[in-house]
Amino acid sequence: MLFERLLFTTLSLVLVIGCECGPSTKLGEIDLAPVSREMVPYTGTETLVFIDQDSMMHQLRSLTGWEEKEVNMQVRVQCEEGFLDVQADYYKTQIAEISFIDASGGPAFYCALSTFFEDAPNLDDIAIYDDLNVYSGLLGNYYGDISILASEQQGVVSSAHKEEVLQHSLFIGDTTLYNRNFQEVYQTINGGERAIFYNRYEGVVAFKIDEEAFWVLDR
Repeated sequence: MLFERLLFTTLSLVLVIGCECGPSTKLGEIDLAPVSREMVPYTGTETLVFIDQDSMMHQLRSLTGWEEKEVNMQVRVQCEEGFLDVQADYYKTQIAEISFIDASGGPAFYCALSTFFEDAPNLDDIAIYDDLNVYSGLLGNYYGDISILASEQQGVVSSAHKEEVLQHSLFIGDTTLYNRNFQEVYQTINGGERAIFYNRYEGVVAFKIDEEAFWVLDR
């Protein structure tokens, strides 16, 4: 109890006499673009059915559906005198996430839409864009993650920055996966022998577990 009182007193003193930076400045509010939301076809109420290499059926579902929150995206720190004393220029942005679990309740995959920026010397030249990240922990394995530049909200994102954003995934276009045809597919390239395959029309369409084992979306 004494430690808690001392900590509260210390924090109070920092807030009262220790803050030398001025207030942060909100530059605006940027919602996720409608075209970015269209990159994720899930409503949160569906049951996804996958078929494995032995023709066994597996169902995935979302417990919570879409979860959204507002965050402050700092694009320029003007003053920083400590953890509690920071003055920054920021945009209020959104994060939207949806996750799916398998029949045992274990995590299968999640999709997250969020807003990022490419810095520039002048605030007016900062490029702002929405990014889609898809990550899987199916069966306790790591499959790499997919990162897709979903839309450019403000300015033009440079080619070098786009390559950095997309470095975890590869666009392979229309393809056949385990005897099923899919359009405009992205796949992970940083998961070793494992991989996720994704498109904007059906979401996650396949998991490559190893050279022999897989799950593929059953339509």
